[in-house]
Amino acid sequence: MFNLTATAEFWWYFPALLSDVKRVRAVPPLVCSNCNSYFIPGSMANIVLDPTQPIITANEYPNALAYIQDDAPGYQIDFYPINRQTEYLDLDDCRLYGVDLMALQVCLKAENNSILAGVSPPKF
Repeated sequence: MFNLTATAEFWWYFPALLSDVKRVRAVPPLVCSNCNSYFIPGSMANIVLDPTQPIITANEYPNALAYIQDDAPGYQIDFYPINRQTEYLDLDDCRLYGVDLMALQVCLKAENNSILAGVSPPKF
């Protein structure tokens, strides 16, 4: 069941993962200088409002276009090109998730303080 659920979730959010400004924001990188960096907050469904505060209703802010939460948890991801001379992925670093008609191969490998991700080269 996990393979089917994980694949469906990925395909649902993947097209907008790094382009939908409601779900991601470009930010300055943390550890690299020549890379792209993005902050991905949790979804609105994961926000737990403080029960000691009054409930916010649509009537209070009828024209609001956004919800701002200070100190929200999330992920910051820095993307940089892999140095193919010293860093590489192989099939042992990959897992396949999905079903016959829809599958996703994920390749991940810990390398120093980074996680390498991508598509592994074919083995002959």
